[in-house]
Amino acid sequence: MDDDARDEAADAADAEWSAHIVGALGLELWAADGLTHGRAVLRPEMWAPGTEVPRLGVLATMVDVVIGSLPSGALNPTVDLRIALLDRPPSQGQIGLVCNPLKQGQRLYVGEALLHTGDPDAPFARAVATFMNNRIGDGPGPNPAPPSARRAPSGDLGFRSFDELLDTRVLARGVVAMDAHPRVSNGPGGTIQGGAQALLGEIAAEHALEPLGGRYAAVDLEIRYLNRVRTESVEATAEFLLGDLSGAQVRVPLRESGPEGRLVSLVTTTCRVL
Repeated sequence: MDDDARDEAADAADAEWSAHIVGALGLELWAADGLTHGRAVLRPEMWAPGTEVPRLGVLATMVDVVIGSLPSGALNPTVDLRIALLDRPPSQGQIGLVCNPLKQGQRLYVGEALLHTGDPDAPFARAVATFMNNRIGDGPGPNPAPPSARRAPSGDLGFRSFDELLDTRVLARGVVAMDAHPRVSNGPGGTIQGGAQALLGEIAAEHALEPLGGRYAAVDLEIRYLNRVRTESVEATAEFLLGDLSGAQVRVPLRESGPEGRLVSLVTTTCRVL
């Protein structure tokens, strides 16, 4: 293969990676002092459409990658993940993530991530995730990569929002479907990437809340992963959880398409009016 052919192949690979839900994050990882650190730049594509508020599902995808990337090696699959806002998140600009290991047992690993705008002691969000302690690759390097080495989007991502990247379709009020297409695939698990599932649940919950008036946004999101996706698509169905505390509680099971409707994951969100 000559140099031009290699360059074309590299450009094609970069374009494919930038269109994937993980590659589109532009997330940079490194290890320092036994901890995994992450860095990304918030962009308008990460906002909930019609707002300047980052999707909690997009932040959850970052968390999934950072907590699952131990200095000693990457882990898979994710068992559960919860992210909650502590303060209003920034709309744009650089954010940082730092993961603190809570437990590394024989079967399970639990990590906590703080999301911040420069000071880890003043986080705007906190997340905890559990992984099967199953190593699937090497960990991040010891230092931040130089700009030329980062696998970050460098141009047009090909979509206006991460909602559009998922390519969902509304089947009914609060019922949203998504195909298991390459942009949301999770190679090692042969299923749909965990952050994409979280974002699908968030979208379905907000769609179900539209008749209440106002523009709702998720401030707390929990997802438990139960089964791999075996079908060509999944359906998220939002169900209200009635209560007297502030915020709208929505339960969103994600099921495989088809008559069996096997449960894939369970999302629970707290949403509030912007």
